[in-house]
Amino acid sequence: MHARRTTALLTLTLAALAVGGTTTYAATPATLGPDAPEGAAPAIVWSEGSTVHLEDGSSFTLPEDGYDTVLDVAAVGDRIAVTRYDDSVVRGAVRLSLLDRDGTQAGWTNLGPEATGDLETNDAGTVLAVVQRGRLALVEDGGGTWSRHALPVDRGLQLGAVTGDDCQVGCRVYLDGVVGAYRLDSADGATTRLRAPLQVADALATPQGDLVLGLHSADEETATARAGVTDDGGALWSQGDHGVRSWSPDGALVLGADAWADGAGSGTLAFLDSATGSAVRELATTDDWWVGDTAWEDAEHAIVELYDGDETSVLLRVGTDGTVERVSGATSDPRLGS
Repeated sequence: MHARRTTALLTLTLAALAVGGTTTYAATPATLGPDAPEGAAPAIVWSEGSTVHLEDGSSFTLPEDGYDTVLDVAAVGDRIAVTRYDDSVVRGAVRLSLLDRDGTQAGWTNLGPEATGDLETNDAGTVLAVVQRGRLALVEDGGGTWSRHALPVDRGLQLGAVTGDDCQVGCRVYLDGVVGAYRLDSADGATTRLRAPLQVADALATPQGDLVLGLHSADEETATARAGVTDDGGALWSQGDHGVRSWSPDGALVLGADAWADGAGSGTLAFLDSATGSAVRELATTDDWWVGDTAWEDAEHAIVELYDGDETSVLLRVGTDGTVERVSGATSDPRLGS
Protein backbone atom coordinates (compact mmCIF):
# COMPACT_ATOMS: atom_id res chain seq x y z
CA MET A 1 0.00 0.00 0.00
CA HIS A 2 6.33 -0.48 -1.09
CA ALA A 3 9.58 -0.48 0.38
CA ARG A 4 10.75 3.10 0.89
CA ARG A 5 14.07 4.52 1.95
CA THR A 6 14.33 6.71 5.03
CA THR A 7 15.31 10.37 4.71
CA ALA A 8 17.38 12.50 7.05
CA LEU A 9 15.71 14.40 9.87
CA LEU A 10 15.07 18.10 9.36
CA THR A 11 15.77 20.74 11.98
CA LEU A 12 12.24 22.10 11.56
CA THR A 13 9.97 21.09 14.45
CA LEU A 14 6.24 20.60 14.69
CA ALA A 15 6.14 22.88 17.71
CA ALA A 16 7.22 25.74 15.46
CA LEU A 17 4.29 24.88 13.18
CA ALA A 18 1.79 25.03 16.05
CA VAL A 19 0.81 21.41 15.45
CA GLY A 20 0.72 18.69 18.05
CA GLY A 21 2.18 18.77 21.53
CA THR A 22 2.65 16.18 24.22
CA THR A 23 -0.62 15.03 25.78
CA THR A 24 -0.99 12.76 28.79
CA TYR A 25 -3.84 10.26 29.03
CA ALA A 26 -4.94 8.09 31.92
CA ALA A 27 -3.83 4.48 31.48
CA THR A 28 -7.28 2.93 31.14
CA PRO A 29 -6.91 -0.55 29.64
CA ALA A 30 -9.29 -1.27 26.79
CA THR A 31 -9.69 -3.72 23.94
CA LEU A 32 -11.47 -3.47 20.62
CA GLY A 33 -14.22 -6.08 20.39
CA PRO A 34 -17.79 -6.50 19.13
CA ASP A 35 -19.19 -6.69 22.68
CA ALA A 36 -18.44 -3.05 23.54
CA PRO A 37 -21.32 -1.07 25.12
CA GLU A 38 -23.70 0.60 22.69
CA GLY A 39 -23.22 4.28 21.81
CA ALA A 40 -24.82 6.92 19.61
CA ALA A 41 -24.74 6.60 15.81
CA PRO A 42 -21.53 7.73 14.07
CA ALA A 43 -21.46 11.46 13.33
CA ILE A 44 -19.84 10.88 9.94
CA VAL A 45 -21.04 9.93 6.47
CA TRP A 46 -20.78 6.18 5.85
CA SER A 47 -22.52 3.48 3.87
CA GLU A 48 -23.58 -0.16 4.22
CA GLY A 49 -24.93 -1.92 1.17
CA SER A 50 -27.15 0.53 -0.70
CA THR A 51 -27.84 2.67 2.39
CA VAL A 52 -25.99 5.92 3.02
CA HIS A 53 -25.91 7.19 6.61
CA LEU A 54 -25.46 10.89 7.35
CA GLU A 55 -23.79 12.75 10.21
CA ASP A 56 -27.09 13.41 12.01
CA GLY A 57 -28.05 9.72 12.05
CA SER A 58 -30.53 9.94 9.16
CA SER A 59 -30.10 7.82 6.03
CA PHE A 60 -31.28 7.29 2.46
CA THR A 61 -31.24 4.46 -0.08
CA LEU A 62 -29.25 4.75 -3.29
CA PRO A 63 -31.17 4.57 -6.59
CA GLU A 64 -31.52 1.14 -8.18
CA ASP A 65 -29.78 1.72 -11.49
CA GLY A 66 -27.53 -1.31 -11.89
CA TYR A 67 -24.61 0.16 -9.96
CA ASP A 68 -24.91 -2.13 -7.01
CA THR A 69 -21.53 -2.10 -5.22
CA VAL A 70 -20.45 1.01 -3.29
CA LEU A 71 -16.72 1.70 -3.60
CA ASP A 72 -16.42 4.95 -1.62
CA VAL A 73 -18.53 7.72 -0.10
CA ALA A 74 -17.75 11.30 0.96
CA ALA A 75 -19.45 14.53 2.00
CA VAL A 76 -18.63 17.43 -0.34
CA GLY A 77 -20.29 20.77 0.30
CA ASP A 78 -23.99 20.21 0.89
CA ARG A 79 -24.03 16.99 -1.13
CA ILE A 80 -22.91 13.39 -0.83
CA ALA A 81 -20.54 11.82 -3.37
CA VAL A 82 -20.76 8.07 -3.95
CA THR A 83 -18.79 5.88 -6.33
CA ARG A 84 -20.38 2.57 -7.35
CA TYR A 85 -19.51 -0.37 -9.55
CA ASP A 86 -21.67 -2.24 -12.06
CA ASP A 87 -20.31 -5.79 -12.34
CA SER A 88 -22.75 -6.72 -15.12
CA VAL A 89 -20.78 -4.62 -17.63
CA VAL A 90 -17.86 -6.21 -19.49
CA ARG A 91 -14.62 -4.94 -17.88
CA GLY A 92 -16.79 -3.26 -15.28
CA ALA A 93 -18.00 0.32 -14.97
CA VAL A 94 -17.57 2.87 -12.17
CA ARG A 95 -19.96 5.79 -11.69
CA LEU A 96 -19.63 8.89 -9.51
CA SER A 97 -22.99 10.18 -8.27
CA LEU A 98 -23.66 13.46 -6.47
CA LEU A 99 -26.76 13.28 -4.31
CA ASP A 100 -28.71 15.73 -2.22
CA ARG A 101 -29.01 14.78 1.43
CA ASP A 102 -32.50 13.41 0.89
CA GLY A 103 -31.10 10.88 -1.61
CA THR A 104 -32.12 12.73 -4.79
CA GLN A 105 -29.47 12.22 -7.46
CA ALA A 106 -28.30 15.66 -8.58
CA GLY A 107 -25.92 14.38 -11.23
CA TRP A 108 -23.62 11.55 -12.19
CA THR A 109 -20.69 10.77 -14.48
CA ASN A 110 -18.87 7.62 -15.52
CA LEU A 111 -15.26 7.43 -14.36
CA GLY A 112 -14.07 4.85 -16.88
CA PRO A 113 -13.54 1.09 -16.67
CA GLU A 114 -10.07 1.34 -15.10
CA ALA A 115 -11.10 3.72 -12.31
CA THR A 116 -10.76 2.61 -8.67
CA GLY A 117 -13.52 4.93 -7.46
CA ASP A 118 -11.40 6.21 -4.55
CA LEU A 119 -12.48 9.62 -3.22
CA GLU A 120 -10.47 12.17 -1.25
CA THR A 121 -11.68 15.47 0.22
CA ASN A 122 -9.96 18.39 1.91
CA ASP A 123 -10.45 18.91 5.65
CA ALA A 124 -13.30 21.38 5.12
CA GLY A 125 -15.16 18.95 2.85
CA THR A 126 -15.45 21.56 0.08
CA VAL A 127 -13.13 19.94 -2.50
CA LEU A 128 -13.45 16.40 -3.85
CA ALA A 129 -10.73 14.63 -5.85
CA VAL A 130 -11.34 11.57 -8.03
CA VAL A 131 -9.59 9.98 -11.01
CA GLN A 132 -11.73 10.05 -14.17
CA ARG A 133 -10.57 8.40 -17.42
CA GLY A 134 -6.90 8.84 -16.64
CA ARG A 135 -7.17 12.45 -15.44
CA LEU A 136 -7.55 14.02 -12.02
CA ALA A 137 -10.96 15.63 -11.55
CA LEU A 138 -11.52 18.23 -8.81
CA VAL A 139 -15.11 18.93 -7.82
CA GLU A 140 -16.15 22.03 -5.85
CA ASP A 141 -19.35 23.80 -4.85
CA GLY A 142 -21.26 20.56 -4.41
CA GLY A 143 -20.63 19.69 -8.04
CA GLY A 144 -21.09 23.15 -9.54
CA THR A 145 -17.42 23.57 -10.49
CA TRP A 146 -15.18 20.96 -12.11
CA SER A 147 -11.56 21.10 -13.24
CA ARG A 148 -9.43 18.35 -14.76
CA HIS A 149 -5.66 17.90 -14.77
CA ALA A 150 -3.11 15.54 -16.30
CA LEU A 151 -1.71 12.98 -13.88
CA PRO A 152 1.99 12.16 -13.36
CA VAL A 153 3.37 9.42 -15.58
CA ASP A 154 3.64 6.56 -13.09
CA ARG A 155 2.06 3.17 -12.58
CA GLY A 156 -0.46 2.37 -9.89
CA LEU A 157 -1.21 5.96 -8.92
CA GLN A 158 -3.39 6.30 -5.83
CA LEU A 159 -4.91 9.40 -4.25
CA GLY A 160 -3.46 10.24 -0.86
CA ALA A 161 -4.79 13.62 0.29
CA VAL A 162 -6.17 17.02 -0.72
CA THR A 163 -5.34 20.37 0.92
CA GLY A 164 -6.52 23.91 0.20
CA ASP A 165 -10.03 25.34 0.01
CA ASP A 166 -10.14 27.03 -3.41
CA CYS A 167 -8.80 25.13 -6.41
CA GLN A 168 -8.99 28.20 -8.63
CA VAL A 169 -6.46 29.89 -6.35
CA GLY A 170 -4.64 26.62 -5.80
CA CYS A 171 -5.30 23.44 -3.87
CA ARG A 172 -2.83 20.56 -3.65
CA VAL A 173 -3.47 16.90 -4.36
CA TYR A 174 -1.01 14.28 -3.13
CA LEU A 175 -0.63 10.96 -4.93
CA ASP A 176 1.70 8.00 -4.78
CA GLY A 177 2.71 5.47 -7.38
CA VAL A 178 5.33 2.83 -8.08
CA VAL A 179 8.13 5.34 -8.70
CA GLY A 180 7.39 7.86 -5.94
CA ALA A 181 4.99 10.39 -4.44
CA TYR A 182 3.75 13.56 -6.09
CA ARG A 183 2.05 16.88 -5.39
CA LEU A 184 -0.23 18.37 -8.06
CA ASP A 185 -1.05 22.09 -7.78
CA SER A 186 -4.43 22.96 -9.30
CA ALA A 187 -3.51 26.61 -9.95
CA ASP A 188 -1.28 25.71 -12.90
CA GLY A 189 -1.61 21.93 -13.12
CA ALA A 190 2.09 21.52 -12.32
CA THR A 191 3.22 18.24 -10.78
CA THR A 192 6.15 18.01 -8.38
CA ARG A 193 7.73 14.74 -7.36
CA LEU A 194 8.40 14.83 -3.62
CA ARG A 195 12.06 14.55 -2.73
CA ALA A 196 11.31 12.09 0.05
CA PRO A 197 9.79 8.91 -1.40
CA LEU A 198 6.83 7.77 0.64
CA GLN A 199 3.43 6.20 0.46
CA VAL A 200 1.04 9.08 1.17
CA ALA A 201 -1.51 8.50 3.93
CA ASP A 202 -2.73 12.04 4.62
CA ALA A 203 -1.69 15.71 4.48
CA LEU A 204 -2.24 18.66 6.79
CA ALA A 205 -2.24 22.32 5.76
CA THR A 206 -0.35 24.66 8.12
CA PRO A 207 0.53 28.36 7.78
CA GLN A 208 4.07 27.31 6.90
CA GLY A 209 3.02 24.77 4.27
CA ASP A 210 1.62 21.27 3.98
CA LEU A 211 2.86 18.39 6.10
CA VAL A 212 2.58 14.98 4.48
CA LEU A 213 1.98 11.86 6.52
CA GLY A 214 3.14 8.58 5.08
CA LEU A 215 5.05 5.33 5.09
CA HIS A 216 8.79 5.74 4.54
CA SER A 217 10.07 2.20 4.46
CA ALA A 218 8.94 -1.29 5.23
CA ASP A 219 10.96 -4.45 5.77
CA GLU A 220 8.99 -7.64 5.28
CA GLU A 221 11.75 -9.78 6.78
CA THR A 222 11.65 -8.00 10.14
CA ALA A 223 7.94 -7.17 9.89
CA THR A 224 8.53 -3.54 10.87
CA ALA A 225 7.76 -0.23 9.24
CA ARG A 226 9.14 3.25 9.61
CA ALA A 227 6.65 6.08 9.47
CA GLY A 228 7.11 9.81 9.69
CA VAL A 229 5.75 13.28 9.21
CA THR A 230 7.38 15.02 6.29
CA ASP A 231 7.42 18.11 4.19
CA ASP A 232 9.00 17.97 0.73
CA GLY A 233 12.49 17.47 2.13
CA GLY A 234 12.51 14.79 4.78
CA ALA A 235 11.19 13.36 7.99
CA LEU A 236 10.26 15.60 10.91
CA TRP A 237 10.07 12.43 12.96
CA SER A 238 10.23 8.72 12.29
CA GLN A 239 9.33 5.69 14.34
CA GLY A 240 9.12 2.00 13.69
CA ASP A 241 6.42 0.88 16.10
CA HIS A 242 3.26 1.86 14.21
CA GLY A 243 2.00 2.47 10.73
CA VAL A 244 0.27 5.81 10.17
CA ARG A 245 -3.19 6.50 8.76
CA SER A 246 -4.43 10.07 9.23
CA TRP A 247 -4.15 13.37 11.11
CA SER A 248 -6.74 14.25 13.72
CA PRO A 249 -8.91 17.25 12.73
CA ASP A 250 -6.90 19.59 14.98
CA GLY A 251 -3.53 18.14 13.96
CA ALA A 252 -2.62 17.14 17.53
CA LEU A 253 -2.71 13.37 16.96
CA VAL A 254 -2.05 10.80 14.27
CA LEU A 255 -4.11 7.64 13.96
CA GLY A 256 -1.91 4.57 13.70
CA ALA A 257 -2.13 0.80 13.44
CA ASP A 258 0.28 -2.15 13.26
CA ALA A 259 3.73 -1.32 11.93
CA TRP A 260 3.28 -4.15 9.45
CA ALA A 261 -0.15 -5.61 8.72
CA ASP A 262 -0.26 -9.13 7.29
CA GLY A 263 -3.06 -10.52 5.18
CA ALA A 264 -5.52 -10.55 8.06
CA GLY A 265 -5.10 -6.85 8.86
CA SER A 266 -4.09 -4.81 11.88
CA GLY A 267 -4.50 -6.11 15.41
CA THR A 268 -3.98 -2.72 17.06
CA LEU A 269 -5.14 0.87 16.90
CA ALA A 270 -2.95 3.67 18.22
CA PHE A 271 -3.17 7.39 18.85
CA LEU A 272 0.25 8.98 18.25
CA ASP A 273 1.46 12.39 19.42
CA SER A 274 1.94 14.36 16.21
CA ALA A 275 4.88 16.29 17.68
CA THR A 276 6.96 13.20 18.42
CA GLY A 277 5.36 10.15 16.80
CA SER A 278 5.19 8.36 20.14
CA ALA A 279 2.07 6.46 21.17
CA VAL A 280 -0.17 8.11 23.77
CA ARG A 281 -2.79 5.36 23.56
CA GLU A 282 -2.67 1.86 22.08
CA LEU A 283 -5.56 -0.61 21.94
CA ALA A 284 -5.56 -4.24 20.82
CA THR A 285 -8.35 -6.20 19.18
CA THR A 286 -9.93 -9.27 20.73
CA ASP A 287 -9.18 -12.68 19.21
CA ASP A 288 -10.06 -13.18 15.54
CA TRP A 289 -11.08 -9.55 14.97
CA TRP A 290 -9.11 -6.98 12.97
CA VAL A 291 -9.04 -3.23 12.39
CA GLY A 292 -10.31 -2.29 8.92
CA ASP A 293 -11.33 1.16 7.71
CA THR A 294 -10.97 4.17 10.03
CA ALA A 295 -12.19 7.78 10.05
CA TRP A 296 -11.93 10.64 12.55
CA GLU A 297 -15.30 11.66 13.99
CA ASP A 298 -13.86 14.66 15.84
CA ALA A 299 -10.54 15.57 17.46
CA GLU A 300 -11.05 13.05 20.29
CA HIS A 301 -12.85 10.12 18.64
CA ALA A 302 -12.30 7.80 15.69
CA ILE A 303 -14.87 5.54 14.02
CA VAL A 304 -13.26 2.14 13.45
CA GLU A 305 -14.40 -0.83 11.40
CA LEU A 306 -13.74 -4.10 13.19
CA TYR A 307 -14.09 -7.22 11.06
CA ASP A 308 -13.70 -10.97 11.45
CA GLY A 309 -12.72 -13.76 9.08
CA ASP A 310 -16.33 -14.29 7.98
CA GLU A 311 -16.60 -10.84 6.37
CA THR A 312 -18.76 -9.50 9.20
CA SER A 313 -18.05 -5.98 10.45
CA VAL A 314 -19.11 -3.84 13.39
CA LEU A 315 -18.35 -0.14 13.85
CA LEU A 316 -16.78 1.16 17.03
CA ARG A 317 -16.27 4.66 18.42
CA VAL A 318 -12.81 4.77 20.02
CA GLY A 319 -11.88 7.72 22.20
CA THR A 320 -8.41 9.06 22.81
CA ASP A 321 -9.14 8.41 26.50
CA GLY A 322 -9.47 4.67 25.78
CA THR A 323 -13.26 4.46 25.83
CA VAL A 324 -14.83 2.09 23.28
CA GLU A 325 -18.48 1.99 22.11
CA ARG A 326 -20.27 -0.10 19.48
CA VAL A 327 -22.09 2.31 17.17
CA SER A 328 -23.34 -0.14 14.54
CA GLY A 329 -24.16 -3.81 14.68
CA ALA A 330 -23.21 -6.47 12.15
CA THR A 331 -22.85 -5.11 8.64
CA SER A 332 -21.15 -6.24 5.45
CA ASP A 333 -18.33 -4.24 3.92
CA PRO A 334 -19.09 -0.74 5.29
CA ARG A 335 -17.51 2.35 3.70
CA LEU A 336 -16.46 5.19 6.01
CA GLY A 337 -16.62 8.65 4.47
CA SER A 338 -13.50 10.54 3.43
